[in-house]
Amino acid sequence: MKRILAVSAAVLLALVLTLALGSQAYAQETKPAGKTALDRVMGIVQRVDKATSTIEVKDANNIVRLVTYTDKTVFTKAHAAGGGIGDIEQGTKLTCVGKFEAANKLVASKINIREPKK
Repeated sequence: MKRILAVSAAVLLALVLTLALGSQAYAQETKPAGKTALDRVMGIVQRVDKATSTIEVKDANNIVRLVTYTDKTVFTKAHAAGGGIGDIEQGTKLTCVGKFEAANKLVASKINIREPKK
């Protein structure tokens, strides 16, 4: 009886490990090669600080996110070329795409100006 329980436990353990490792391998295979997910901040500009290259954006949940831009950040207006930091002021609606460096700080690779300044 003890032998049957030991064999059953070993088979169950092997099955669990096989499923766990198999699902992990499947997840790695289905990930697009060379692509990493980008983070996004959408909202209304609260403040622009050109000296530190930062924009404070309040999202739909009333959370203020800090977005930083560099000389490599691409600015667009309504998804068309031609935008720039000079087109952004308090009240402007933005979509910022990039990677979070910290919980509240996005380094933007692209900033799209969604609505003209009011």
